[in-house]
Amino acid sequence: MKKIIVAGFICLLPVSVFAIAGFGLNVAYDQILVNAGSDSKVSSLTRTEVRIVRNGFENSAGVGGFLYLDVIPFIDLEVDFQAVGNKYQFDFQNYLDSNVDDAFDDGEMVVNTGLTDFIWARASVYYTVRTNLLDLSIPVLGGVDLHAGAGMNQHIAAPFMSLNLMESLLGEDLFEEFDEEAMANKILDYMEENSETVQGFHVQAGLQFKILVLTAILNVRYTIIEDLYPDTSAFPSINLNIGFGI
Repeated sequence: MKKIIVAGFICLLPVSVFAIAGFGLNVAYDQILVNAGSDSKVSSLTRTEVRIVRNGFENSAGVGGFLYLDVIPFIDLEVDFQAVGNKYQFDFQNYLDSNVDDAFDDGEMVVNTGLTDFIWARASVYYTVRTNLLDLSIPVLGGVDLHAGAGMNQHIAAPFMSLNLMESLLGEDLFEEFDEEAMANKILDYMEENSETVQGFHVQAGLQFKILVLTAILNVRYTIIEDLYPDTSAFPSINLNIGFGI
């Protein structure tokens, strides 16, 4: 019986302790605060005022996958791909009033979309080169690595609702009366079809746990990027990878 157990552990050693690659599930959590905002514009011809109001949201989360390679001395290569998002609401409002300056105070609301639910989302890939700072091995079972790294990232993201976006969609019809349900559908279709691609840089530090054929990586990441989240050029995130070593 002892020989069988020992033989089993020996068979597992090349897959775990000496694993050269891994793959599995990625769970991501962005720590971010997106503030609410509004914008308005007045037509000099029709004296119609329009306004867009967008609610904010706090943090965003998502899932994806990861791959890592440990075939180059002193450095590892890690790739995380993930879909992350959160829900917010917006309202497109159209007012008529002879006193344009006070239109939103005492004017008559002609039509609005009402609070419309929409999901902001990003599809992202993170490419990281990392190196081990500390390696604690546990005989037979595996070990724990402390590592740090840096790399590039690329994102495809839905645009946030804005008055400029509405103008691009409606043109001269921005100040006209419209069908609320048809307009809401147009807005959603337009935002889905006009995603934005941005690139950035990131640094990270984390722990990798190896137990037999299983591997888990917990990374704290700081992403430096413009035009992904509004009014911010960097944000921290927590990423958990759970998978298998091969």
